Amino acid sequence: MASRLARTRVKNTPRRWRASSAARAATRGRGRRATSFAPLEISAASRGAARAARGAARAARARGRRVVVVPGFLTGSDAYEGVARALARAIGDDARVRVAPVKREMWFGTLRGGSFEEILDVVDACAREAARDGGERVCLVGHSAGGWLGRLYLGDARAYRGEAPYDGARFVDALITLGAPHGSLEKYPFGSSLAFTNYYYPGAYRADVRYVDVVGDYARGSANFELFDALCDRSDTKRPLVDRVRAAWEAFTIGVSYAANCGRADVRGDGVTPIDTAHALTGSEHVILPGVYHGPTKPTRWYGADSVVELWYPYCL
Repeated sequence: MASRLARTRVKNTPRRWRASSAARAATRGRGRRATSFAPLEISAASRGAARAARGAARAARARGRRVVVVPGFLTGSDAYEGVARALARAIGDDARVRVAPVKREMWFGTLRGGSFEEILDVVDACAREAARDGGERVCLVGHSAGGWLGRLYLGDARAYRGEAPYDGARFVDALITLGAPHGSLEKYPFGSSLAFTNYYYPGAYRADVRYVDVVGDYARGSANFELFDALCDRSDTKRPLVDRVRAAWEAFTIGVSYAANCGRADVRGDGVTPIDTAHALTGSEHVILPGVYHGPTKPTRWYGADSVVELWYPYCL
């Protein structure tokens, strides 16, 4: 397991020391708590014992851990059945993993400026059921748009279109997002709904929920289609000309997506979401997975591939 986790790269941000449940409850509210903790000096023997204890606790928790997967934009739950199976295998045979039964057509109304309420209602019902079956709060895994919708679902400050906030943290204690465009500048189609989420529930808003933002480092984008460079580059003789042209076109199309999200094309990301856009949440844990693509549309590794699930599933426990 250590070797698998070693392949991930975690941003060098200060680790959050978790307060007691009473302290977390006392500091809950908009924005992050001001409570801070001095780093502890722990001996090597103590660290080893602590790791063993955490491993035993994680294994015990995994046997009954419930996980709910939230599909990404314009995608239905059927596309995530393989992800659910891989996640169940990784966590253990006794794990209970379910995909929120979102239908692809539920997204269509948002293309016309409609709300995401129908999808959130499905997520709410699924999380409630999972928490009731397991007798404790569950882990929510949101891919792409499903990630920032998970943040909206957790909120308790202001109602989103309905009569009351979802306050999903009553049923969820961890939110793992995969390539979620938390800080996207796009006005369409997320527009006001993502702006609502970032305004009322900024950063790792809920003090009683663990936030982990996972994003792939697949490629750098380009602001231009560098066809001439691809045709005339004599330094890259190992690749056929058609492959060089294809790579230049891919960098350009990826750059279009990056620019829509963060205003720049020449940045790195998972091929759809720039790294900085996915890691826009203050107070969350930031994880980068080298070589991982945003979705299953390319013949390459994406977040739901068995080998990639192995890298991020420990954050669910």
